Amino acid sequence: MPPIRFPDVNSYELVNVDKIGQKYEYAILSHRWEHEEVLYDDMLGDVGTRNRMYGWRKVQQACHQARRDNFRYIWIDTLCIDKKSSSELSEAINSMFAWYKDASRCYAYLWDVPAAIEPETSTKFASSEWFTRAWTLQELIAPKELVFFAPSEDGWSVLGWRHKLCRRLSEITKIDNVVLSGTKSVHTVSVAKRMSWVARRKSERTEDRAYSLLGLFDVNMPMIYGEGPKAFLRLQEKIMEDSDDESLFAWRANPTPTPNMGLLAPLPEMFEDSGNYFSYSDWEPRVPFFKTNRGLQISLPLRRVEGDLYLAALNCPRPGKSDGFVGIYLERDTDFDDTEVINQFVRVRADELLSLDNASARGRVQTIRVRQTPAPFASTGIFPEHYIQIQRGPAPVTGCKLLGTMGDEATANIAQKVRWIPEDVPTLFNITKDDERLSCVLVFERDSNGTKFALLLGSTSNLDGVIVRFLGEWEDRYKFGDLELMFEHLQPFTDPDTGFELVHVKIVSAVKADVKIFYVSVNVEQHPSMMDIMINDTPLRHVVPPIPAIAAKKRSRDRTRGIWNLLKRDSHHSIQPQ
Repeated sequence: MPPIRFPDVNSYELVNVDKIGQKYEYAILSHRWEHEEVLYDDMLGDVGTRNRMYGWRKVQQACHQARRDNFRYIWIDTLCIDKKSSSELSEAINSMFAWYKDASRCYAYLWDVPAAIEPETSTKFASSEWFTRAWTLQELIAPKELVFFAPSEDGWSVLGWRHKLCRRLSEITKIDNVVLSGTKSVHTVSVAKRMSWVARRKSERTEDRAYSLLGLFDVNMPMIYGEGPKAFLRLQEKIMEDSDDESLFAWRANPTPTPNMGLLAPLPEMFEDSGNYFSYSDWEPRVPFFKTNRGLQISLPLRRVEGDLYLAALNCPRPGKSDGFVGIYLERDTDFDDTEVINQFVRVRADELLSLDNASARGRVQTIRVRQTPAPFASTGIFPEHYIQIQRGPAPVTGCKLLGTMGDEATANIAQKVRWIPEDVPTLFNITKDDERLSCVLVFERDSNGTKFALLLGSTSNLDGVIVRFLGEWEDRYKFGDLELMFEHLQPFTDPDTGFELVHVKIVSAVKADVKIFYVSVNVEQHPSMMDIMINDTPLRHVVPPIPAIAAKKRSRDRTRGIWNLLKRDSHHSIQPQ
């Protein structure tokens, strides 16, 4: 369907398309909305008032340029759409890509760029707001011809043509040169790459970041202003209806906004680093994936990592490669009955995308469902029994290790086996549902200098969560009672930088066997020493090991465990050796 109406470039009057006839060509304007734009109602109102509006000069200049190019009609979004009509607005948004594609020429007006610049080298051209807006993405790609203009004293000044600026535009937008030149259809580009183009773009309304992509993915869907981020989820669901491109799932949440997520990205910016992902061709039988009322049903190769944690392989090669596979972490959702025919999963550690070398590393294909929104009772609400389960800890290469734990050890038979902690070290602890009561203590030692620090975990004031507090100087004489008093006065642990390393604590809640469990994972990143930095800047960086590695080798591996006798208080409250 063509646009409903155009302004006549000579009279400025709006003309309905049914009065124009079938044979006509039109120009189209692409611009960044400014204040006091001329709208549809203004075109029907008082002419004098309209002509005094700030945006009227832009309309005049667009019509003037169209006349110079021998077009009688030009389409301008601000004044050609009656936004009071929801049906007309919906039709316009769903048809926008086609209207820009069918236009004989597109004028891209960059109001914030000086006329006397060279687009090939100018930073002012590259930093124009026009390149940051969601709607202008399709307006850059869709037209047959596109010419850039900047304001000047005499009106508009030509900056350059898209086909001559393809390389520069590709540098600015990360859009492939072959797409900008028209050599390759945008609809043949991987889903992940197309999503990456909009990752940094903005819109006044949250929904428009999704609606502006309809044409790029050749899908249609109704407009529901007020739905917020749900619009982007609906867009991905529409894409799934016509595409089996699993690069749709190749995104990273960095940092992870919530512990448990689905396969669909909540926000476009999560595709920012996904420009190199694409899906393999049909090289093996694939079962279609689709949305159900229990989550997205999909068949993926799964390899068990530990416990309920699995590695799922997407049908996409490794980034920057043409072989291997991309992997994501999925966790079996224990909120569901084990008798489910199809297992329920959630995506965890969504800030990670992994590389698998070959098909044999993928595991067995299983049909699963992945909830986009995990069951709410898994993370909210108070249950009769609450526990803390230590789940994951720092890798040995981080230079930090767990010395032991202290707390009210739980006797329930729901404790998870944790391979990195010896069997005699407690990992499951009771939570006393009082205002900010200490439940357990994790003591860590630094390999480099033997100093120790502790993480203290206890109940939150609303009794519905776990709070973490940091003790920077651990002393072996501490008893659990001492730490209970300290816990009340220590500040919540919000800054991961301890001065020696970065300590990240992740807590995920789940309901299992009618009790609520808070799974705790601790990750440590070392600060580089000044010597390390100097070594990395010299040819010796491949010869000289980092300072922590040298220190670690000097330390004896047969350290006495006599220190643990100093830390014991009773059978319930004692540090246990690693």
